[in-house]
Amino acid sequence: KVVDRLVVVPDVVWMKDGRVVVNGTNATLARTVSGGNTTLNLTLNLNPLLTSHGGQYTCVANISQLSLNVTNSSAVTVSVQIPVPNVTISSVPLGSSVYSGNSINISCVFTVPSVV
Repeated sequence: KVVDRLVVVPDVVWMKDGRVVVNGTNATLARTVSGGNTTLNLTLNLNPLLTSHGGQYTCVANISQLSLNVTNSSAVTVSVQIPVPNVTISSVPLGSSVYSGNSINISCVFTVPSVV
């Protein structure tokens, strides 16, 4: 019997800034076969997103049986933004002129936007 098709499953990894993404990140690999073609879909889920996740990501597939190393030619750049808090300062009574012997309460309120 002659085998007319070689079925290989590559080792697929995510790279960040030229280095393999370390354990602790959530990467899933899904394989589908359609019309004689095998499609591999590797998804990297960064949750919760941290500022240290910023950088350039590429996907690399290595098929050791064929000595083939394929790198996705386009990279995705992830820029992580930090929400800027809103600062409000107020006083009771209003204004800055207060007579000696009276009291004044000054409040400073920080509001940080929710992460969407």
